[in-house]
Amino acid sequence: GDRKGLGYWRTPDDFNFSNMEINIQEDDCLYLLSDGLKDQNGGNRNLPFGNRRLLLLLEELDTMPIEARHQAIITALKAYSAGEPQRDDILVAGIIPSSIINN
Repeated sequence: GDRKGLGYWRTPDDFNFSNMEINIQEDDCLYLLSDGLKDQNGGNRNLPFGNRRLLLLLEELDTMPIEARHQAIITALKAYSAGEPQRDDILVAGIIPSSIINN
């Protein structure tokens, strides 16, 4: 996708986002998220959670039942932030397209 923020004041109102095609397999899970989780400070050096740690977390979730993923994200966030105040809104939505299509 395009590296442009939605709703960011520097993104022109008439910016044309590229069309993108994604091949989704039957058991894939799509995550829609804000930047709040990756920007949350914590850890030994009080640094942001970061993209790499977030991708590793999402890869770990892949083997879990969907019902357990919510708690796993909350547990990882609490462990990492270790009492640091929340900096921003945090949104993580996981969608398994086959569960919508097949039901």
